[in-house]
Amino acid sequence: MRKLISLLLLLCLFLSSAAMAEDDPVLTGYLAFAQEGVEGMQQTDSLWVKTMMQHAQLTNIKYLGTNGYVQADLMLPKLLCNTKADTVAEAMAEYFQPTKYETYQFTATWQKDAAGNITYKWGMHSPTKLAGAITNQAAVAKRGYTSPEFRALLQKELLPQTARMPEKEDKEYVADFKPLPDGFAANAAKALGLTEEQAARRLQVPMMLMNITKINLDKGLEEASVTMRVWPWKTLMDRAMPGAKAELDETLGAPEMTRDEVEAIYCRHLADKLNACYYAKRNKTEEFTWTMDVTQVAADGLCASGDLLTYLGDMMAYLDAKVDELCGYAKTLPYYPAVDMADTCLFSGDVKEGTMVTFDTGKSGKHAYLVVMQGGNELCRGFVHSKVPLTIRLAPGQYEAAYGLGNDWHGERYVFGTDGEYGRFTFTVDEAGRTIVHMENTNGPLTTTPLTWQDLGILREPAAK
Repeated sequence: MRKLISLLLLLCLFLSSAAMAEDDPVLTGYLAFAQEGVEGMQQTDSLWVKTMMQHAQLTNIKYLGTNGYVQADLMLPKLLCNTKADTVAEAMAEYFQPTKYETYQFTATWQKDAAGNITYKWGMHSPTKLAGAITNQAAVAKRGYTSPEFRALLQKELLPQTARMPEKEDKEYVADFKPLPDGFAANAAKALGLTEEQAARRLQVPMMLMNITKINLDKGLEEASVTMRVWPWKTLMDRAMPGAKAELDETLGAPEMTRDEVEAIYCRHLADKLNACYYAKRNKTEEFTWTMDVTQVAADGLCASGDLLTYLGDMMAYLDAKVDELCGYAKTLPYYPAVDMADTCLFSGDVKEGTMVTFDTGKSGKHAYLVVMQGGNELCRGFVHSKVPLTIRLAPGQYEAAYGLGNDWHGERYVFGTDGEYGRFTFTVDEAGRTIVHMENTNGPLTTTPLTWQDLGILREPAAK
């Protein structure tokens, strides 16, 4: 399409110049002679010169003095890369539709023989003598598209990196990822056969390990050879597995989790292991080179990135295998995370003075989890093992307790699960004597308000194990 537009422009200019000189056979003939020179300059091994010549414009056909000289202006597009642009398409605007030109002069002598035939001979500004200047102009244009600035735009378009990493490794540093550029996730999803959500969470961390380092444009932008250096992303994916499994160990309902949920856990742990791989020594890295049409990348982004898609596809297949392994692992886990049975104890809080208060579960055979509060503030929380009462000290006054009763202890996070009994009650501590709270009588002497185990969890954050 770009070549067709260029030829049409050239034809229009040719016709325009011809119209101006239609009553002058010398100028009309020189326009045709100069056009042959332009066509000859297109027969070059330099693709960049050839591209410029496709946009060539011949204008201002005129006599040069009165001594048999004629001249034409040859306007060639600069095709400069806008290295300050925000996108690849913006950087290539002059390449697609030139507005800035360099002007050269074509000069020739002319003679008319007795039969009226007009012949032309190139003067000092001939296509051959202009070739060097035009080659230099083409080299300047080409250099812009191999510059670090343009490489950075390609990186942003194809493999955006959205977290800043320290120059030197800081083992305590956790990468803070910013959102991906607008539209990238949708484009990547289309290119790789993923959902937008998958594309965002799968690619964001591995792309931090992929840096475009070189662009070879000897065959032009339409057949650009691009090289990237890749840090060990397989190691990253391998090292994320233990952390992901540990999180599954602590997750309620792991056997019933969807593949998407398991994948989300795994991808979170990719970020946790980024540091070690990001700062890997250069001899642990590899180079990958592929060919792509940069003009198409400007329009279609990652979808037009050629064999880079194959490389990323292999990466996604490796990630899929890891997620499959985690899904299989999740199926082997109990619905509630496995924890050791607790002994009667306080998990937090320890009032040293006051009246002794004892909590027990009587002959119910059940265990209890207890959170003691006063005025909305937590004082302590603890575990009452069946037949082993818990005794604490509290100052005289009114108190409130939230509790759970059950047989199977799942830790402070899940307490006794959905099979437990939950509620809250108030009790009074007197100045004298000893207060005993029989928690198996929560449906008897104690007036209780029912709770769910989720409600109980909202009342406090679990203590550190």
